Amino acid sequence: DRCYYIGSQNLYIANLAEWGIVVDDEAQAQAVLEQYWRGCWASSYEHVPEELRDAKVEEVLSKLDIDRHPRMHHDFTEEELEQVLLTKKSARMGAPGNTLRVWVKRASHLADADGPFCGGSDSYVVIRVVDRAGHVVGITERTRVINNGGPNPVWNEQFTFEGLQTPASYTLKLNVWDKDSFLGLPGQLADWAVADDHLGTAEVNLELLRNTTDFQDFEPTVSKGWFQDSKLVIALNTDGLWGC
Repeated sequence: DRCYYIGSQNLYIANLAEWGIVVDDEAQAQAVLEQYWRGCWASSYEHVPEELRDAKVEEVLSKLDIDRHPRMHHDFTEEELEQVLLTKKSARMGAPGNTLRVWVKRASHLADADGPFCGGSDSYVVIRVVDRAGHVVGITERTRVINNGGPNPVWNEQFTFEGLQTPASYTLKLNVWDKDSFLGLPGQLADWAVADDHLGTAEVNLELLRNTTDFQDFEPTVSKGWFQDSKLVIALNTDGLWGC
């Protein structure tokens, strides 16, 4: 026993927030066991005559009137499903609107914008959500630069876009760039002296996303090549609150 939780846990469907904290301290967890829980157990069971012990789990649970055999999705009414949705939204503690989580994993076969004998590309990705008119929705995110990452850089970074009103009508745009500096010199002045090279743009139509809490994998094309295309490897998550 290395940690414990203090707070509320609703055993019923309700539009209520559940607040609590996790105490991640083995010594404190052992202290709580010794000073509280083991004393409760001793007083309620170990030191009680056998004929008076009330530790029949099945009998106790049966009296709680809790359905331990949950229904399938198609067994719920529309009103009950709406209540479940409200409960799931409240568990996010008031985060505004719908969210989209973007996991930028890696790229493959990126072009070498620096040319031979200049090292591999120092690539990074700029991530935006845009509406049908091409306007940026919310914030713009950017991965770190992978110095000399070559054609197959790995970022493995996650970003969250909040407050998306109609996410299924939006498009995720990922622009891949090669970070350049003047004569390869370090520092901001060297960065300002030359523009970064654009390696390509990948897109994902968000109406393709399913309504699930699982990450959904995509490999959008960054640019076309003579022998093979440059691709990004990403995963997207709707937190199970929107999608088809």
